Amino acid sequence: TGTRPFMSIDLMDPSSTVKHLYRHDLESFFHVLMFFTAHYQDGKEIDDPPLEEWLTLGGQALRNHKVNFISESLPTLTP
Repeated sequence: TGTRPFMSIDLMDPSSTVKHLYRHDLESFFHVLMFFTAHYQDGKEIDDPPLEEWLTLGGQALRNHKVNFISESLPTLTP
């Protein structure tokens, strides 16, 4: 179990038989780190931050978004 926006991609797959491993905790930490660093700039929360949709997406849509985030491109942050 866990907070879906920060869960490991492997553990979000309902058909997966993967057991929880330490690497899933490391991946979860990565998602938390990316989410919160994308929400702040110079110590202030930014308006309309990237990855905000992680809070509203669910199930397979969230899993797909996270896979794309990791494997294809990082969001562009403007100074």
